[in-house]
Amino acid sequence: MIELIFLHVFWNKKITAVAVYTLVLLPHLCAQTKQRQVTVQALVWQTWNQTLEFNPKFSVRFEFIAREFIAPFQLHQAAARIRLHYAINRNWSIGGGFARFNHYPGDPLSTARFAVPELRPHLEASYEGTVGKFTITHRYRVENRFMRNSVNEALVAGYTSTYRFRYRLGLDYILLKDAAQRPLKFRFTNEILINFGRNIQYNVFDNNRVTAGLNYSLPGNFAVEIGFMHWYQQRSSGYQFYNRSIFTIAVFHKLKLYK
Repeated sequence: MIELIFLHVFWNKKITAVAVYTLVLLPHLCAQTKQRQVTVQALVWQTWNQTLEFNPKFSVRFEFIAREFIAPFQLHQAAARIRLHYAINRNWSIGGGFARFNHYPGDPLSTARFAVPELRPHLEASYEGTVGKFTITHRYRVENRFMRNSVNEALVAGYTSTYRFRYRLGLDYILLKDAAQRPLKFRFTNEILINFGRNIQYNVFDNNRVTAGLNYSLPGNFAVEIGFMHWYQQRSSGYQFYNRSIFTIAVFHKLKLYK
């Protein structure tokens, strides 16, 4: 079984091997000659995911996101995202969407609490397949990020545009089912994010996110998920990094608009 999973990931999806290779080497290749500075932080992410399904192939998905530092408790990011999703066949799907983020200072002790807006359209493609009791997903996403310009903790006119490529490998395994056949799943994801564009100088590697958690289906097309994420991010200076421990809480709801 394990051999089949690795065959699925590394043979049928060769880009996964490239992503893992990049994940290991890129943070070191992109780091500057200055001594690395790592800031350790703890956060909690809360997400509401709402899906409106118009037919078995087409749906619209909404996300409402709040991300906060734990000690001290301070808002880090607030966001809303809309995404159109179309299933090409039983394995492949495509989509696109738009997000609005408000970024607050990355230091929870900062006395400046102004928010920097970001506008973020994206396109994506996803593959989902099964190997035994495992469900394996590959998601490929390209984002165009428009960050509002700021000087001395004040917003100024204009936006700076950058691009980011994201590859996420996901693995689900059904641990058990309750009396109503609602599953409890173990969920693991590993995502690498790569910056590109003329405004990127030192941090081609953006960040890596590794998550493990439990997803439980509830009555009424609801599901709840709790997990833990390790986030390692290179900052724009090239030699400064964030090492973040993140507790995640997400609620999912799907509303079918057809019979």
